[in-house]
Amino acid sequence: MAGKTEIAVQVDPQMEEFILQEMKRGSFPSASAYVEALLHERFEDEAALQTLEQELGRGLADIEAGSVTSAEEAFDSVRAELGLKRRRA
Repeated sequence: MAGKTEIAVQVDPQMEEFILQEMKRGSFPSASAYVEALLHERFEDEAALQTLEQELGRGLADIEAGSVTSAEEAFDSVRAELGLKRRRA
């Protein structure tokens, strides 16, 4: 397998049985593929979390700098972009 590194992983008997059941269901062709899929999912989750933390940091910095928009202004802007009129109560 080009570009991949082999790593040995030890699991307890319950985890082994769980992985084997996933393989029997046809979800994964091998234990290695199962572990790799879990790691890939975790890697993507961590990347998404980092992006979220960065965006939250930017938002908090905007708030601290006083660069904010009221919810009413934000909805008005969205309505304008969509060509919608504001409903009167």
